[in-house]
Amino acid sequence: MLNIKPTFRPDAKISIFKLLILFLISLISFILFQAGIQRKPYPDQKQMIAAARQVQLCQAEIRKVCDSLSIEVSQMQDPLQTGLIGLEFSPITTTLGNIESKQVSTNPDFAALFIRWFDQLELRKGDDVVIHASASFPALIISAICAAETYRLKPIILSSAGASSFGANRPELTWWDMESILFTKGLINHRTCFATPGGQNDNGSSLWDGGLKICVSAAERNGLNLIVPADYFQSVNMKWKFIQDNIQPALFINIGGNQSGMGNYPSNLSIPVGFIETRLSTDSTAGLIQKFNNQNIPVIHLLQIRDIAAENGLGSDIASFTSVGKSDVYFFSNQSKTLTSFAILLVLGSWLGFYLTERLRKTTCQDSGE
Repeated sequence: MLNIKPTFRPDAKISIFKLLILFLISLISFILFQAGIQRKPYPDQKQMIAAARQVQLCQAEIRKVCDSLSIEVSQMQDPLQTGLIGLEFSPITTTLGNIESKQVSTNPDFAALFIRWFDQLELRKGDDVVIHASASFPALIISAICAAETYRLKPIILSSAGASSFGANRPELTWWDMESILFTKGLINHRTCFATPGGQNDNGSSLWDGGLKICVSAAERNGLNLIVPADYFQSVNMKWKFIQDNIQPALFINIGGNQSGMGNYPSNLSIPVGFIETRLSTDSTAGLIQKFNNQNIPVIHLLQIRDIAAENGLGSDIASFTSVGKSDVYFFSNQSKTLTSFAILLVLGSWLGFYLTERLRKTTCQDSGE
């Protein structure tokens, strides 16, 4: 059997000095690469800031209402003190919700993100934008409305009263109450035109005892005509017909997990969040998201809020927010080709130089008989 032993090469070693030189060159190259990243204001930054500040005014007004109703606004649960974080459970709670997602949703910079989306879609003044929402994320509904109005779009709002945990699920301060207060104060100029209870089948059938009665009372005191569909299919069909008969939507925004928006199982399992860029499958279980998507009307779906925030420069937790106009969503990065090319050439050149000098050294040693 052939026995091959590795050849011992006492000269196969790298000088610590050379390693240090290579490290320094790599570090300098990295610094040059980072210096080449230019953070420039997004072209529509003024509108983005204006929309986010309008959201802050709305939040301040809701906080005042909470104080007037003796509703405690917990610093731990609601770090920005918006008054938009609700109860864990109430008679109009639909499903379990995540407190961190609700906290992140109160970031006013979401209004700036909406403006960026509007820009990307090249929406024009006066375009109809459908905002379809459960009451699970009242802060996001406010952001969507403020952004649309700042951008001079026409928001058409279809909303339900049911909310997941920590949403707008206080019986005395539902989403419809918040919306009416902000409308009366002139902080927003549009309100719900199609109201349903929400929950399973969008008719309140899955709400706790007394939940549907709370929805009815909230609709009455806010002057809304409450529509209670017989089942899921009627809810989808009624909303679709209302939109088709009255609106020419340029964009569909779905906020939260209202069943008629997302569709019934299994259609709702394949829906991506954020701005949807893929074609969704549709069948008899499809909801409004799939219907609009298949009509080639852009769709923005807001669920898994922390992921959306992190991917779009808002940070994955509410501690990331410092003040309006500071987060990455207000800027875009432009890489300097000159500095980037120089940094790459510097690294490649240093390693090539190291390789050639080693080859030369070994050749010299062999020629001298060493």
